[in-house]
Amino acid sequence: MSTPRRNQPRERGIAVPLFSLMVVILVAAVTVSVDLGSRYSEAAKIQRAADAAALAAVTVLPRGLAVAEAEARQVAARNGYTHGVDDITVDLRQVTAESVQVTIRNASVPTYFADFFSGGSTFVERRATAEFIRAVSLGSPRNFLGTGDLLGGSNAGDMNRLRHGAGASLSTGATAALRENYWLAISGTCSSRENGDRYTALTGANYGNTGNPRGPSESASPFTCTGGNTVANPEYRDYGYIYAVTVPPGFTGPSVEIQVFDPAVCNGSRPGDSSSGGMATRYTVRTGSINPLSGTVLSDVSYPSTNSDCSTWVTLTTVTPPASGATYYLQVRAGQNSNSGPRSNGFALRARDDRSTSSRFWGCSSDPTDGTLFAGDCPHVYAVNDMGVYASLTGARAEFFLAEVTPEYNGKRLELALFDPGEGADSLRIKDPTGNYATFDWDVDCAGVTAPTGGCSGTDVTRLDLIGATRNDCSGGMDVDTGPPTGADRCAYNPQPGSRRVSRWKYNDRLLTLSIDLPADIEAAYGGATWWKVEYTTNTAPTDRTTWAVQVQGDPVRLVPNSP
Repeated sequence: MSTPRRNQPRERGIAVPLFSLMVVILVAAVTVSVDLGSRYSEAAKIQRAADAAALAAVTVLPRGLAVAEAEARQVAARNGYTHGVDDITVDLRQVTAESVQVTIRNASVPTYFADFFSGGSTFVERRATAEFIRAVSLGSPRNFLGTGDLLGGSNAGDMNRLRHGAGASLSTGATAALRENYWLAISGTCSSRENGDRYTALTGANYGNTGNPRGPSESASPFTCTGGNTVANPEYRDYGYIYAVTVPPGFTGPSVEIQVFDPAVCNGSRPGDSSSGGMATRYTVRTGSINPLSGTVLSDVSYPSTNSDCSTWVTLTTVTPPASGATYYLQVRAGQNSNSGPRSNGFALRARDDRSTSSRFWGCSSDPTDGTLFAGDCPHVYAVNDMGVYASLTGARAEFFLAEVTPEYNGKRLELALFDPGEGADSLRIKDPTGNYATFDWDVDCAGVTAPTGGCSGTDVTRLDLIGATRNDCSGGMDVDTGPPTGADRCAYNPQPGSRRVSRWKYNDRLLTLSIDLPADIEAAYGGATWWKVEYTTNTAPTDRTTWAVQVQGDPVRLVPNSP
């Protein structure tokens, strides 16, 4: 027979308060969970708003910090967070010359139940940093650009024997081996677009012939600048071309001179200028900004035609001291030449610093793969987005630096736009940063014009023919033979976009675009090398007036990790 336990009433008395305590704990846990969920949800919404605001603000940063802040607040308001309303603040600060950080704070986030326990309130704050990706650098990794045949030349002045990055002096022969073999160039507004300047000529179809292509004995006269049968250049722009000088981080020199060689159109000068037709060339140097045309003007000089500063280096401005890591922009514009035919001004640029000694220029390169020229503190002179070129295609193969493509473009698509390319050349190839020939797709804009020989597009090629169709009657030039012909001449004879073009080359007055898929890991694929090159194979020794442009598909802005 069992005996009843005497403590049962006591246990029943304890269960009730324990149950009540558990209910309180469970309710508190639920309230905390609800409040935490609310806070996390609000934080996610604020982060999305901050991301959108930062991306919008950095695109207008060239117009000033106040404009960027206003844009950030406007975008934040569209996402539900209006500055100064309901304890919301939206603030912006500039992190670098190309990046901004937006902070959104909500100081009155509803807590529902937490106030009952804590007696206080909570806030949520999130930040986002957006960066503007600078344009691809064109032309060269060195501190000189477009110097033609100056290097190692007999009349090259202080560039006949370079002092290079390692501090030693290169012999005349070694310097000559580094020749760029092209000049920078800009044409007058009254030149024809088919003469190679994609942006500064007002019109195209400027010649008198009606045949397409121009017949073997058909005259191209007269040349007409505007009116008549000319066609307006849809890509004309009045701001010309933009070049840049970037001073590397850690640069300790007291000054950098931004210099131009042969700034004016000089008849018979070293870059091969012809008579000017009254064309002036204007050079404007500005401090760095996301918008190269919005910085503070450091110098603004216009050189009239046949100026005395011919075939010599002229200092546009001296930056004292240059800011470490800063970029200075040089805008080059051309005036109107007379209506007597195409006019183009060839010139060169360089950044000369105080290390230049013994009247020799200190030549160096910012590219670690550029042999003995490499120097970690070398100023970099390059073109921004595009550049006008007057190329001298000497030798069986002519190779030129084209563009620098760095790891921020991983997995994107590289587009090389070559306007009016390869006149006098046999074929074209593109070399990746390791020196291997790249596979590319190509296309030509054929909308509303006569298609070129070979069609308007192609895929997965490593070589592109530049000659096209030929004929043996070479009246009027366009010879494509190697050396003196043993029989009848063989000359280019290709349909043009329309009549009234003087040239018969395959891609005359056409925009040829080459597209290349970039690897997912550029640094690993190319071993740290970044510069792409264009290679022409030639049959003769022609010159080619052309315009090069490079871009990478994708947004020019991106989010980056927040700085402290």
